[in-house]
Amino acid sequence: MRIDGTHGLEPQGLPEGRLPGQAAKTPKGVGDNTGVDSSQLLAEQALHIRAAAAVPDIDTSAVQEARKLLRSGQLDNPQAIQQAAQRILDLGI
Repeated sequence: MRIDGTHGLEPQGLPEGRLPGQAAKTPKGVGDNTGVDSSQLLAEQALHIRAAAAVPDIDTSAVQEARKLLRSGQLDNPQAIQQAAQRILDLGI
C-alpha cells in the first residue's frame, strides 16, 4: 500500500495548525514591546495560583452530614431554605 501526501488536508484538532512537538507561538503583545510586560503577567499568575491554593479543603464529614439531612427531609422546609439562602449571601458561596 502506498500513501502519497495528504492532498491538501490539514491536521485537525491541533491549535493554530501546529503539529505535535512544535512549540507554541508567543501570544501577540507579549515580548514585542506593545505594552504587555511578561513579568506583570507572571506576577498576576502567581496571585491566582496563591488564591487557588488558599481554598480550604472539603470537609467530607460535613458533606456526609448534609447528605444525611437532605435524605431525611429535615432540610426540606421554608425555614431551612431561607437559612441556606442567607448563608449563601453572607458567605458569598
